[in-house]
Amino acid sequence: MEHKEKNKHGGYRAGAGRKPKPSNTKSRRIPAEITKDDIKLLSAYKKHDLPFYEMKSEDGIPSISNKDSFENLKPNEKLLINNIQDHFLVQMSGCNLKEEGILENDLLLVSNSKNIKNNKIVIAITDSGRAVIKKVIKEGDKIKLTCSNENCPDIEIDESSLDRIWGVVTRLIRNYEPAIS
Repeated sequence: MEHKEKNKHGGYRAGAGRKPKPSNTKSRRIPAEITKDDIKLLSAYKKHDLPFYEMKSEDGIPSISNKDSFENLKPNEKLLINNIQDHFLVQMSGCNLKEEGILENDLLLVSNSKNIKNNKIVIAITDSGRAVIKKVIKEGDKIKLTCSNENCPDIEIDESSLDRIWGVVTRLIRNYEPAIS
């Protein structure tokens, strides 16, 4: 038997065998229905913070005054959203969108997506540079961004001005507060 064959079938190999010290890893049993993609999604949740913006009312118009002023919040695993890197949170204040189910102090999960559909709620940039919450109404190739707050005028844009849309509301998170009796 040649020397090469001995190495193929066993014998001394550098780095083989048990490690001298225990490592910091643990073995885990994972159910077969959990995929590698599920594990990557949960890993992304642990690594990524969500930018959190607070909406404030100025002159009767609720808005986010500066896109660069936000806090980072750790997401809750129960949100289970794909592509967490493409989302941010906004806390509602001073906005009148009760007919859309959005109330004071609600947290809105917003996607950076430009997938604008009729009757969706979006965060849009006004002419003054403020970010406001609006409802999308499509009329042909024109898009009207509206809200029932009379202090906050409608915004009209076309398909070429979608850069004014900061994101689309995908979820609403509300703390339970009992009704006063």
